[in-house]
Amino acid sequence: MGLIQTVKAEFDHNISQQIYVSPAAWEAVKTVKEQVISLVIR
Repeated sequence: MGLIQTVKAEFDHNISQQIYVSPAAWEAVKTVKEQVISLVIR
């Protein structure tokens, strides 16, 4: 599952960006990450 690992790695790489966006925006980023992973698993 290389694509899932890539999505997670990219998210982890950008996690420091959460200090620059609102909490609501960061929640949206996390939600989209999980949605992308769900689509890949299907």
